[in-house]
Amino acid sequence: MKKRILPLLLLLGLAGCASQPSVDPATQNPDKQQAQIDAVWSRIDALEGPLQDEELAWFATAQMRRANSTWQDARQQYQLYAQTPERMYERLGVFSTRSRYQASQESLEDAEKLVQQAQEIRDQAKEQLAEPFHNREVLRSLDAQSLHSTTYQQLDEQLKSLVDNIASGRLSRALSAQPALLKAQRELEVRTVRDIYLTPHRRELERQKNEGLDQTAPASYEQASQRLEAAWKHVEAFPRDLDTVAAQAEATRFALAHSRHLGQDLQSLDKADRAERESYLLGLETQLAQLSHSLGMEDLRDRPLKQQLKELNKVLQKQMRQPEAGLVEPEADPDEQDGEEAALAEQEQ
Repeated sequence: MKKRILPLLLLLGLAGCASQPSVDPATQNPDKQQAQIDAVWSRIDALEGPLQDEELAWFATAQMRRANSTWQDARQQYQLYAQTPERMYERLGVFSTRSRYQASQESLEDAEKLVQQAQEIRDQAKEQLAEPFHNREVLRSLDAQSLHSTTYQQLDEQLKSLVDNIASGRLSRALSAQPALLKAQRELEVRTVRDIYLTPHRRELERQKNEGLDQTAPASYEQASQRLEAAWKHVEAFPRDLDTVAAQAEATRFALAHSRHLGQDLQSLDKADRAERESYLLGLETQLAQLSHSLGMEDLRDRPLKQQLKELNKVLQKQMRQPEAGLVEPEADPDEQDGEEAALAEQEQ
């Protein structure tokens, strides 16, 4: 019985010793003690901002996780002796010689070192992987994360893997994997630029072909197709030359609109009977006659349509070279003018 009681008494004695402060608080200067407590709080407070930095946590995930854990340990010890200062020098356990104050100091020192290490990792990663990071910003500016969310996420994970290698001290592995990531980023950038500027035009070209406009107006359709192809290739070579890409996209849009209108007009004429085709041409000729009248020219309807257009173009070119002359206002007799308008209206019928 005595053999069992003796170890128990010894253990209780040790536990009692553990609860005693390692340094007698009464021997401490209260003002100095409070200054030490305040200093610990200042360090805790200074670390809170960096520990909440999401970018820093992304670059050095493991380091920041450990820093957060040790910071929490320091904060927990601080809260105990900030409320009860005499516990500041309390030992942590039976076999420990460290006080709560010492433990909080050591935890803060570890947290500060880890945060500093994380900041150095971030700086190194941004320097060594500058091009992939720049490419990611370009992709974000194009909203690639919305247009191609799955591919963008995969590339972001690849970039994070390279950063993790650097954080683990494996810089050479990160650099060897960098070319593959750059290639994939460029492919996504080209794809995204094409989707923004050219893919709608490619779909329109396919619709025109399905409607048979490539057969009805082959020259116009081919011109639109060539403009689209030139723009498509330009994006492959220069995906960031967005001013040129935008200009080429607009030229493609214009060519496709022309191809569609001309093709549809020709299809309508193919389906029309002879009287409808004659009415269509007379309508065009009437418009030309009104224009020639406005320019003070004679009635050109006794000539082929192509000849009428040539004559009109000649006069317009002459007036453009002499802008001060302005349009010629013919001094026609009112009765004669009414007769001409009636004749034009008769031709339209």
